[in-house]
Amino acid sequence: MRDPILMHAAHRAFDRLWERTPSLEGARYPNHGGFSHKTFKARKRIWRRARRRAYAWLAGRLGIPEDRCHFSYFDDATLRRALEVCAQARPEDLR
Repeated sequence: MRDPILMHAAHRAFDRLWERTPSLEGARYPNHGGFSHKTFKARKRIWRRARRRAYAWLAGRLGIPEDRCHFSYFDDATLRRALEVCAQARPEDLR
């Protein structure tokens, strides 16, 4: 069984990293408040694309296939490696 605290910490470090990538400047996550539907959908696409790129980057750093790079698939050892990689990285590294 995976350590839920480790899982949360690793995923949070990853989210903090990719959510601050330069490609998302000015496109904070849309909560649908105050945006037109068209703007909301456009911003959501930008976020999905950034998250996919971040998972591809993490897969490369962990040396695993992209289709297996998701926190729900990781064992504790991989979670620790992911946490370490994300903690040492900067948002600019995800370009």
